[in-house]
Order: sequence, then structure tokens, then C-alpha cells
Amino acid sequence: MGCCKSAASSATSARYPCKFCKDSGFAKGEIACGMGSCPCPCCEGAGSHTSKCPNSVTDGWICLLDYKIGNGWAKLEKKDGKFNCPLGEHCSSKDDAKHNQVFYHDAAVGFNPFGTVSARSRNYAYGNDKGAHRYNITTFWKPTWCDNCASLLIGAMNQGYSCQGCARNVCQACVGSDAAACFGVCTQHHTLELTTFRRATWCDQCNVFLWGLAAQGMRCKSCPETVCENCAKKMLMSTLNV
Repeated sequence: MGCCKSAASSATSARYPCKFCKDSGFAKGEIACGMGSCPCPCCEGAGSHTSKCPNSVTDGWICLLDYKIGNGWAKLEKKDGKFNCPLGEHCSSKDDAKHNQVFYHDAAVGFNPFGTVSARSRNYAYGNDKGAHRYNITTFWKPTWCDNCASLLIGAMNQGYSCQGCARNVCQACVGSDAAACFGVCTQHHTLELTTFRRATWCDQCNVFLWGLAAQGMRCKSCPETVCENCAKKMLMSTLNV
């Protein structure tokens, strides 16, 4: 009886390797994408299936790099056959007919273009007053450093915490001792200035990597919003209503 139960349990818990990401050259459950590697859209990052691998993209997953609104695969909400654009009302392509055939734009969206957990709340205005941070444990899909102690956030998932108000990112050791006040996010217009970044940095609007050794992009004086030169021009034109 015991052997039969053991065999039945083993059969029930059997896993089938994912063929989609098997030979990707990256960690189990990952495939190559614009940011190096990202979760496999077939096994959804698990590396295996409970039944035979379909070797195809799971419904709800889409390659954002193909539409120039992200650097990899992401699982998004769908409505009437369209994906919820991860850039929401901030998407520069929301008036493009071809883009709108695939995406709809929810003003309240807070998705991360690099995964399913938001690490980019800085794009969305919460308007909270100066005070305590509202940290949420977060999965970062690109290299990220603690804004308090400057240590690299290590791990494949849930590497650190991100504030919903100002997008400040911290490690587990600093989340309870971060003395910096939360200033929230600009609710109207950003005051941008040319900035030299000392570590890998991406544009918060279009997700392009900011290349160069100096003056790679622009950062707001009042909040962490960081943008490339092209997005800074678009924001200026939008402010001037041109």
C-alpha cells in the first residue's frame, strides 16, 4: 500500500521540462531578451510544466521589445483581446492606430515593463506629502542598487523594496532604517536637468539604456524621474502644448 501511494504521489508531482527555454543558455525558466534575460513566457519562469510542454507563448504574455515599450517579455492583463499597456497614460504611442490594435491604456496602470511586479511607480503621480515611505517588496528585472547604502540588490526575485510614492529602492537591510524622507512624485511638470549617472541607468519613459560616461540623460530636481534626451524633448513639447 505504501509503495502504491508513493508511486501515485510521484506521478502526480511529475514535472515536464520547458522546451521553450531549455537551451537558452540562461538560468532555468529564463530566455534571452533586450535586457539580457527575462522570464520564459512559456513556463512563466518556472522552468517546467505539470503536463507536456506546449513549447509556445502562454496567453497573456507579450514581447514588449517588439513594440518598443520595454526590453523583454511581460505578462499583462487583457481585455477584449488587447493588452493593458504597461506605460499607461504615459505611453508616447497611445495615439498610434497600430499600437492601439494591440494595447489599451489604463490611466491607473502600474505594471513593470520588465515583469509582473511594479518597480517603476515613479512614472505615476501619487501626490503624497513629505514623510514616511510606502515600501513594497519588489522584483527588479534589471540591475538595481540600494538608494541608501548603494549595495547591489542580489537575487532572481523579490530582491528589495520600492517606495510607491517616490520610487526609492532599498535593500532588506535598509528598509527599516532609511532616514530619507519621501517627497512623492511630481504631479504636474518635471524640472529636468542634465545629469551624469555613476551606475547603469534606464529611461523611465521609453526604457532605453542611457549610454555614455557623462551627461547620459536628465533627472528631475524634485523627484527621481529619469529620462533620455528624446523623452525630455517630448515632455517639454507636451508642457508647451506644441
